[in-house]
Amino acid sequence: MSPADAKADLEKRLAQAGFDFEHPDLETAWKAFREHLSVEVNGAKDYVLVDVGVCDFDSQPFRPAFKVDLCRQFGFFDEDEFQSYEQLHLMLYFPATADLQEFTAGLFLDDAEERAQFHDEVERSTAFNKARSLRCAAAALDYWPV
Repeated sequence: MSPADAKADLEKRLAQAGFDFEHPDLETAWKAFREHLSVEVNGAKDYVLVDVGVCDFDSQPFRPAFKVDLCRQFGFFDEDEFQSYEQLHLMLYFPATADLQEFTAGLFLDDAEERAQFHDEVERSTAFNKARSLRCAAAALDYWPV
C-alpha cells in the first residue's frame, strides 16, 4: 500500500468492522486501526502515534474534549535526507470532565520497532483504558501533510 492509499484502506477496514461515525466506538476503531497497521507501506517510513488527553482546538466537534488520536505517520526521504511527513488520523472524542485532565498518553512507534509490543503498550496505557470506559461522542478521519 502506498501512503496515498492509506485512508481508503482504513475506511474499508472500519466499514468491515462495523464502525459507525454517527455512533463511534473505541474498541471497533482500535481493532480496525490495528488491522490497518498490518498492511505494509511502500515509498515511506511508517510510524504510529497514539495520543490521549484533554484538548481544546477549533477543529474539534465540541470543546473541550477528551480525545484519542490514532495516527499513522508517513515519513518521506530522498535517499537519507528528510523531505516531509504526512499523517492519517482517526480521532475519537469524548466529553471532557475535570477528572480526565490526569489521563494523558503520547505513545510512538518507530518504523523498525515491533508492532505487537506497541499494541500491548497502548492497551496497557491508563489513559487509553480510561477512554475505553467512556462513551465516545464523535469521531473524524482525516489525512494531511505536516
